[in-house]
Amino acid sequence: IGNMRQQQQQKQQQQQQPQPQREMVSNAAVLNKTSMTEEEFNIQTMREREAEILEINKKMHTVSNIYSDLAGLIDGQQDLIDQIDNQIEMADGYAKAGNENY
Repeated sequence: IGNMRQQQQQKQQQQQQPQPQREMVSNAAVLNKTSMTEEEFNIQTMREREAEILEINKKMHTVSNIYSDLAGLIDGQQDLIDQIDNQIEMADGYAKAGNENY
């Protein structure tokens, strides 16, 4: 029984003794691995954001082209609208002149 107690006490003492060298290396390795993972995550996040920004840029360019096309259509139709407006004014003038002469 005395021998078993001694063995148990020795095991407890060994377990209670800190093992700083091994733990420090282990913690440093884990920390380094974790920081690399964070760095990789940050790089991946930046790449995703860059891709999203490029996609937004393409969409903005498309919208810009649509507005340019729309402006061209409006300019082209403006001449027709001006002609119609002039013809209406001329028709109004003719109608007034016809009423005065008859």
